[in-house]
Amino acid sequence: MVDQQLQSANDFLGNALAETEKYSSQVLKDYQRSQLEQLVRLARSQSPFYGERLAQLFGKHDAIDWSRWQDLPVLTRAEVKERGADMIVKTLPNGHGPAYEATSSGTTGTPVTIQSTYLMFAAGTAAFARACRWYGADSSDRYCIVLGDGELKTIDRQTWAVGNNKTGKLEGNISSKRLAVSQGWSPEQILSSMVQHGSTCFSGYSATLEDVAEGQLELHAKLNLKFMVGTSMALTERARALARRAFNTRTFSAY
Repeated sequence: MVDQQLQSANDFLGNALAETEKYSSQVLKDYQRSQLEQLVRLARSQSPFYGERLAQLFGKHDAIDWSRWQDLPVLTRAEVKERGADMIVKTLPNGHGPAYEATSSGTTGTPVTIQSTYLMFAAGTAAFARACRWYGADSSDRYCIVLGDGELKTIDRQTWAVGNNKTGKLEGNISSKRLAVSQGWSPEQILSSMVQHGSTCFSGYSATLEDVAEGQLELHAKLNLKFMVGTSMALTERARALARRAFNTRTFSAY
């Protein structure tokens, strides 16, 4: 059943990205609105928190008044910590795949734990891959992506090479062009796995990118990176400078 959900999510994303990339601005806006409406109605009907928060959007005959969208309060970190359980929907729609816990890095405050889904992770991965293509990546490139342990659990070992945080070794499809390693790994472990994998592109938390670049200045691993991508927080000028010194490569921020 889970495999069918994962395949359904992958099929949807492949079709959606191929189509939406070519949409005009108005068609894209209409498509985004249709997706947002589904999300709003699901959250309102199945989440106690959003049943209250989103009530003001709805008018007569259960129609959504989008002119009220900007009036909705911005979700705060305190609300996530205090009422996180009330935000979770009871039943996921078909195709979203299994849910898992994800924890923020806490770079802007106290870390929070949320529920995510395979579809959300796959969508982020697909959007990241498309952005890399815009930056010059091609079919020959080999990616190393640093993830939290919750995200690592969703990775399909048949199509990915995966760094096991317990053993410190690679497992899964070792020949895959896609490598996922743990955020808990040291820069030395990450660099070693990238050499073993033959990685040509790197993506990780911006703080991790900086640490890996610093590690490279000491270890001089035999890597030829096309670019490095920083996630979860904005890249600092220091991180960009370290990447240039360590790998003679450019960086871009996916935050």
